[in-house]
Amino acid sequence: MNSRELHRFELIACLDMQLKGGEEVLKRRLQTIPNGWRDYRMIVSRVGRLIDQLYNTMPERRVKYMEQLCAHGEILIRVKPAAKSDENLLIPVSALKVLVNHAMKGTCTMCFEGRDGVKKCKLRKALMEVAPPVDLEKGECPYRYVIEQNEEGRYI
Repeated sequence: MNSRELHRFELIACLDMQLKGGEEVLKRRLQTIPNGWRDYRMIVSRVGRLIDQLYNTMPERRVKYMEQLCAHGEILIRVKPAAKSDENLLIPVSALKVLVNHAMKGTCTMCFEGRDGVKKCKLRKALMEVAPPVDLEKGECPYRYVIEQNEEGRYI
């Protein structure tokens, strides 16, 4: 049995153990659903049969290890946020406003760059993707005008 097979087997064994241990917690709620309790019991019995058949394919030493694991272990599930990838991340608008406002306050209020500096400004490029200004002026940094027209700390 290789490590990937063992890992998947451990997941099925822990699922079986936790399904059997938590029946009474959901019993009332499952009984309010048509066929809910019956379906749950069917899942528990099917997983139990599957795990028994998988145990028959394993050497006895590994079966004893799995019995110990099931007796003393538990499975933990950590849900990965749906919008968290290498390139995208969902954040609340309030947090975005704080970040943009502080970045602009710290950098854009002191900016004296000409046209060449505006083209090279990494902050301007990032802000154009995140919070583009309403009025765009060609050649000049549009955020300089946003800062002049608003109170300090309230740019977007």
